[in-house]
Amino acid sequence: MVVFFLFPLFMTAVCASIPCYKYTFERLTTQDDLKAIQVPFSVLPAQNVEYCAHQCADDDKCVSLSHHGGQCTIYRSSLSSSGITVSGSRSYIKQGALPSEDPCPLSQGYTSVLYPRVCYKLYNTDPWKTWAESQARCQSDGGRLIILNTTEKHDYIADLMTQASSTYGALIGLQATSSTSFAWTDGSTFLRTGSTDSHFGSGCAYLAQDKVRTTSCSNKGWSLCEVV
Repeated sequence: MVVFFLFPLFMTAVCASIPCYKYTFERLTTQDDLKAIQVPFSVLPAQNVEYCAHQCADDDKCVSLSHHGGQCTIYRSSLSSSGITVSGSRSYIKQGALPSEDPCPLSQGYTSVLYPRVCYKLYNTDPWKTWAESQARCQSDGGRLIILNTTEKHDYIADLMTQASSTYGALIGLQATSSTSFAWTDGSTFLRTGSTDSHFGSGCAYLAQDKVRTTSCSNKGWSLCEVV
């Protein structure tokens, strides 16, 4: 484990022009040389990881960061691997950024997002599941198939799916009897404006990039779980 502290004496040159804050950043060694699957909030130039950490410290909603090739990638979530190699990449998490008693089960592969507040996991490996099987798997984790009934939540997860695949979608917690009659499993009926297309009708819903579509509930595929 590698830990460094950010405080005024540590970064004299940077602090001459930008206010400094005291934080502890713990290196995520399991992420070394790997790209994160999570959605970045911003990417900016940074010659070294200390300056990258300074930018994260200056952002109250920053949870973690990655530094590689003179670029700093800021995240508002915990990090896990996408399996894509990025040689030389180093990632850190800002201690205290997430709630001290975070109910999100990171040890089970879930991602804790600070804004919008959500705890999710994308199941995208075999064996694929039907909608009912996916819901049962989410429930065994203590959660449910994800419900995207706010614009902010839909947009964040849509960015994730766009980054994860240009081909596959993931089952979500919505069922429909027609293109105008549908409900999330919690009984809510809000869908982001423009989030559906011609593939939305009756059946069980899945999210493909930024679009909500429907398919037969017996079809198997990826699934998106959330712990509330």
